[in-house]
Amino acid sequence: MWNHVNTTLEGDPLNRTGYELILTKDMPDDPNGFSKPALSIHLPPSVTSCSVPNQFLQPGSRYEIEVIVIEISGNQTISSLFFQTQ
Repeated sequence: MWNHVNTTLEGDPLNRTGYELILTKDMPDDPNGFSKPALSIHLPPSVTSCSVPNQFLQPGSRYEIEVIVIEISGNQTISSLFFQTQ
């Protein structure tokens, strides 16, 4: 869940066209680093939450989640954080 982005960094009104949610496992599942599960979802500009399928998350794993707001000009602003599953 996140709050709507309504202004630019300069405080001007923002005309968002959507959000992108990217969820990535922080560590690869193989020693060569080729299998790094990721989930990317494009969402309409009115949405402020998204459920992740339980099948995607693995117990005892660290994930990075990024929420990107996309503006009509194509500019993007990103917020990210890490979390750990039990």
